[in-house]
Amino acid sequence: MCRGRALLPFCSLCPPVASSASPAPLLTAGRSLRPLRSLPSLRLLPLSAGRIPCMDRQRSSTPPDTPPAPAPTLQEPQLILDFGPPPPPCFDNFVPGPNLECAATLRHLVHTLQQGETPAQRFFYVWGPAGSGKSHLASALTASQAPNLTVVDDVDQYSKGRQRTLFHRFNALVEQPEQALVVFGNQPPARLKLLPELVSRLGWGMVFALQPLDDTALVDALEHTARERGLTLGQDLSTYLLRHTRRDMASLKTILDGLEQLARARKKQLTLPLLKDYLQRREQGGG
Repeated sequence: MCRGRALLPFCSLCPPVASSASPAPLLTAGRSLRPLRSLPSLRLLPLSAGRIPCMDRQRSSTPPDTPPAPAPTLQEPQLILDFGPPPPPCFDNFVPGPNLECAATLRHLVHTLQQGETPAQRFFYVWGPAGSGKSHLASALTASQAPNLTVVDDVDQYSKGRQRTLFHRFNALVEQPEQALVVFGNQPPARLKLLPELVSRLGWGMVFALQPLDDTALVDALEHTARERGLTLGQDLSTYLLRHTRRDMASLKTILDGLEQLARARKKQLTLPLLKDYLQRREQGGG
């Protein structure tokens, strides 16, 4: 065995090294080592201009004509608005204008019944055109939950069967002095196309004719409604609304509700340009 130096490839005691095999393991004096695991041979590939072989191998898994996937786009989350319902109709948010006597009388009726007392006047008929406040007062009476109180709204739309029921109800209440009845309609009793006997009963008690609000009262009502919603309605907006929309309070409140939602969605104050934009959307069917 050869000593001292690493064995030469052609030593008679060492196996010959084939030209295509891996290099023979090295031996050091005094100990033998296990052959090192040979590294796989690397085959050099010619470089084409501007391309790297390893990058080509990575791209080969994707067909060349497949377009790259689009970069993910960040979408703005949808804004979910939580608009509370408008304040329910009550006597406190009723703008009486020329109808102060009627509102005060009905409010006193509720107070009397809630105290368990017998009212001096028990039968009322209230009529007026659309937007004069009939439904508001009817809702205020119902919401009061006053005992022994019956409220009838839109009696002019009653069928014959309901008219007869109401007529018998009238007759029954006459014998119950603790009971009260308030009926609302769109015409004075004599002009109602109802059963004659029912028309006669409607004229028994106090009859109030509600008058539409004038410009000053309408502006006050609009500003009051806006304040209930935490909004500020300037004079220019109120004037524009009265000139370019229906003037009844039901229509004006509907517009104000929609305008409030648009202002909150855009996080803007109520302004005249915003109002014009909203009214234009309503005309186009988008509001």
